[in-house]
Amino acid sequence: MTGRMFRRVSPLGALALSATAALAGVTAVAQQVHQAEVAGATVTPAQMQGGEKVFQTVCMACHQADGKGLPGMFPPLAGSDYLLGGKERAVGVVVNGLQGEVVVNGNKFNSVMPAMVQLSDQEIADALTYAMNSWGNAGGTVSASMVAAERARAAKEPKRADSPTQH
Repeated sequence: MTGRMFRRVSPLGALALSATAALAGVTAVAQQVHQAEVAGATVTPAQMQGGEKVFQTVCMACHQADGKGLPGMFPPLAGSDYLLGGKERAVGVVVNGLQGEVVVNGNKFNSVMPAMVQLSDQEIADALTYAMNSWGNAGGTVSASMVAAERARAAKEPKRADSPTQH
């Protein structure tokens, strides 16, 4: 016989082969996404240097050079469960400001942090990356695109005239 021999596959077998191929494709895509996330999570010296500069200029007066804040007034960033509890929340606080009581490492703080509208998306990303990776923190990175997304989301919300954090 010179022709090819084909084996007939049942519909159920074809479905199983399709599902296996689809799963392999999904797995490959998930691995690529994870690799991109890991690559994006690498802290660069430029981010740390830029973040340190922004921190020293804008943040240090309240949060102090050692990141420990001022007890009863301004919360610590060093070892902060609040800061390290979520990048999105941290970005939101810097972009939108924060007013009212917040609990950090079991301690209550009730003051005002104004929105950092004077800073660029990159400056905010670098400052947060610096804080998340200084004073013993190991919290990863924040990207300028994360900051831009929060600004866009916040721009859609109505502003309150009586708010000290919304300008």
